[in-house]
Amino acid sequence: MAMCYGLFLAAVFVGLLHSITGASGAPMIPFVDGRWHGDIATGPNNTNFEECWASTTFDDGTTFAITKRKDGKWYLQFSNPGWRLPPLRRYTMVALIDFYPRLRITAEAKTQVLLEIADLDHISLLRLIENGHRIDLSSDSFNEKFELEGSAKVIERIRNCFSDQSVAAKPATHNSSEH
Repeated sequence: MAMCYGLFLAAVFVGLLHSITGASGAPMIPFVDGRWHGDIATGPNNTNFEECWASTTFDDGTTFAITKRKDGKWYLQFSNPGWRLPPLRRYTMVALIDFYPRLRITAEAKTQVLLEIADLDHISLLRLIENGHRIDLSSDSFNEKFELEGSAKVIERIRNCFSDQSVAAKPATHNSSEH
């Protein structure tokens, strides 16, 4: 009897775990995972899919966000309410992931408190972030270090979210033999 009860509890646990991760086995969105949280963003005046994102905020108030937009490009954003960046200023930076390699990248101040690095796939930065532990970003007037713990998992969540949204956005096709 105790063994049957144990099997029953195990089955309930597996079913609960399956429902939390969704029928496809992919983690659900929105999510909170360790220090990261993520969601789907829609347009300001509509519910159309715009992007999937994940972010974490560090002790100094800096928020680090990884985003994939509906155009298929990946973006890295840093924001801090204490910054006073000149809007639209472009920064030539050196990015080090785990102290290597030295990638030359361009970041743009989108607002006084938001810095964005665009098209991470093009400059191979996404793969390095996914496999790295720490990113150092420096330029003449910007020098910050950020821990990347959990980034591989959230990047995978964003990939899954994006592919789920892309499939949902496609119109249904009808087979002519069904009519």
